[in-house]
Amino acid sequence: MGYDDVQENYSALVGYQERAAYSEAGKRLMRKTKKEIIAEVGRALGIVLSFQNVQMKYEYLKASFAILKDETHSVLETIKDFEEAYEQAAADDFRFYEASTKRLDRIIEQLSVSMDKLWVE
Repeated sequence: MGYDDVQENYSALVGYQERAAYSEAGKRLMRKTKKEIIAEVGRALGIVLSFQNVQMKYEYLKASFAILKDETHSVLETIKDFEEAYEQAAADDFRFYEASTKRLDRIIEQLSVSMDKLWVE
């Protein structure tokens, strides 16, 4: 890639330009001391490591949001099931021998384990 001062943009080098750029880069590199080369390599590695760190944190954040979204979805499904069972049991006047009331009781038993968590959320 080469930088065009007029357009202030990077563009692909072709043919002669590419060979000239490699030659010029080699000349510039040969003028540098070992100390300067090591310093520039260190800066380049620092940039690469920083980029990989940001990329890794992005992936962790993305995975965390996916987990939270799934957990929220399951909580909402549980609430919808509870609401539906409650309405059916209410329609049957909460008679203990009705299937709707038994279903509501089962859901309440399942929720009792995680009720504290649901109230917090």
